[in-house]
Parts: sequence; C-alpha cells; structure tokens
Amino acid sequence: MSFYGQNDTISVVKTSNSSVVSADKMNVVYRGLPNPISIAVPNCKSFTATAQGLSKVSEGKYILIPGSGIETIIILEIILNDGSSIKEEHKFRIKNIPLLYGKINGLNCNKSILLMTKKELIGAELSIGFPNDFAYDLSFEIKQFTVSIKDKKLIIEGDKFTNEVVDLINKLPINSRFTITDFKSNIDCFSCNLKTFKSIEIMIVKNDEFDK
Repeated sequence: MSFYGQNDTISVVKTSNSSVVSADKMNVVYRGLPNPISIAVPNCKSFTATAQGLSKVSEGKYILIPGSGIETIIILEIILNDGSSIKEEHKFRIKNIPLLYGKINGLNCNKSILLMTKKELIGAELSIGFPNDFAYDLSFEIKQFTVSIKDKKLIIEGDKFTNEVVDLINKLPINSRFTITDFKSNIDCFSCNLKTFKSIEIMIVKNDEFDK
C-alpha cells in the first residue's frame, strides 16, 4: 500500500499485510491546502479510506484538507482476498503553510524595498507565490491588487499596471516610493488571507538609458 503526497511531504509504503515503512520527516500535510493523496492497496477485494477533511477525487486519488490540531489520521478498512478484514491507521503531521508573498516580475521585497527603474515597471507582472524552498505547486493568478501612489489609491483588475498607473509612475521623480497591497487571487487558500500579506514597496531608481 502506498500513500503519496507532494515530493517533500508524504511517502508511506506498505511492504506486507502488517508493516508500514515511513520515510523520516516526510509524513506531512499542510493546513488549509488541498493536499493530494494517492492510496493503493494491492491484493485486496476492497478498501475504504476515511479521515477528517479527506474526500475522494477518483479511484485511488484523494484530497486531504487538514483542520485544527497537530496531526491527522487516515483510517483504512481493508477487505482482503480471503475475506478477512483489517483496519489500519496512518498518522500525518499537520504543518502551517509559509507566508505567501506578493511579487513583481518574480521578485518580492521580504522586509526590504525593491529598487526598480521606470522601464522595468512598464509592463511589469504581479504574482503571488510561496518561498522558493516550498515545493507545493499551486497556480495562483492575480485577479486584483491595489496601488498606492502619493495620495492616490487605485484598485486594479488583473495582474498588470493600467495606463493610469503607468502615467503616474512616469511622473514620479527618481527615489520616489509607492506600494502594492491587497492581492486577490483565483485560489481560495482557506488559511491564506491575501489581504494580510506584506505589501510590496518599490523605490524608483534611475536608468541612464531610459531616464534622460
């Protein structure tokens, strides 16, 4: 029997009817995310899998969305080929997801200020993502964000600056700062509150070829 999650989380392999071998520090699911789980039980007539937050997607494929607590248990009730039944419990640690970052052209400031030229800002693309060392793959798409420039606060639909924002940026003097906040995404991350993520703060710097 095998359980598989993302590459850095779950790997439990059943080698016999009674033994389970688990890779150290790999039996992890993330709170608030739809963790993919694959379950295969060879040499059995049937089995059922139950757990809080577990739902079946297709044959052998499940989604587990952990709730509160520090661990969750998947219970397997298995009918073997000889008609006998066994019951197994598989525990997984629950971890909180890391903080999502708002990014511009793939960069985030993370407790600092991004230095960008006006040329770099024109056509820049906004995105949301986890830190680079977090392997969970979710395809976030920015649906809305807010740009605060001087005394103006503009709510922008999509993931790029509008012509109005570009015009305001072009009028700013070098070393001016502005912020991007309140990202809204296509994915409801349950425990992710996009409005509380650290804003992107940008300082406009000079590009000798562009800023004459």
